[in-house]
Amino acid sequence: MAQIAIREGNTETIALKGGKRAVTRRWTTDGEFVFTKIGDQYYEKQRRNYVAQIPVVVKGTRRDNTPYTRHSHTPVERLGLTSQTLPLNMTPAQRDNKLKAMIEAQLPDGALYEVSKEYWALDPNGSWIVNVESVQFDEATGETESHVVLDRRVGAGPTMPSLFLFPEALCAEAFEASDDYLCAPRQIAAVLKRDLDQVVADLMAIELLLYNTADLHTRGCTPRVIIEYAKKHELACVLLHNEKTV
Repeated sequence: MAQIAIREGNTETIALKGGKRAVTRRWTTDGEFVFTKIGDQYYEKQRRNYVAQIPVVVKGTRRDNTPYTRHSHTPVERLGLTSQTLPLNMTPAQRDNKLKAMIEAQLPDGALYEVSKEYWALDPNGSWIVNVESVQFDEATGETESHVVLDRRVGAGPTMPSLFLFPEALCAEAFEASDDYLCAPRQIAAVLKRDLDQVVADLMAIELLLYNTADLHTRGCTPRVIIEYAKKHELACVLLHNEKTV
């Protein structure tokens, strides 16, 4: 049960003692996994941490005594809560409902946060932001590292068509092999018909603001950097490649 499942196309399998491979789950056109009996047992042992930001409604009073209301999000860590761990044998809907119930059970009644003339409360109609946090052991350093999906570097080899449901929707640059870690910037430039050097410069500036690093040419950029790029240029979406759908 400690092995890593192998994915081919839309199907994941694990090796059995006799050498044969057993299907654990399949990705369907409904946008979720369907688990087999052995897959349900396997993924129940595989767990992930989920880092959530909860929706809040903020009410306060300005210096001129006029009231204001705004809607925002706050990380659960700010409220003294930690990330939650759940098994992988759950559908996205089951996971989200379970995660929200676990967090809401720990929230205080009434105000979540109060400072000066500002009052923060849970927004029952707001949307939740949930990131997956993966933990891995680095044999080279002997240290355990934690990564949130949006901050995972995506500089990698060319995309394999079999990993996607609709590979024809990817731009041609997604299948080009290079060792400069500029796979995502190159695709952005191609899709948006923009100068690659300018795209790289913009992404590096955003990386510096987010992480205070300049690793684009040595490690690639992150989905969070690309999302901020999209916001800056008021884009509806940006096509990028990664080992997962972002």
